Amino acid sequence: MDARAQALLLQTTLAGLRVMAKTFDRPALYRIIDTALAAF
Repeated sequence: MDARAQALLLQTTLAGLRVMAKTFDRPALYRIIDTALAAF
């Protein structure tokens, strides 16, 4: 994956996390983030 694609993926992920932050409780959100980071 090139740097541009990675940056784009990160942007969409962060946008998604912002939306999810409004609907999820914090512990669930941190679990999702941990899972996403583990995937890299």
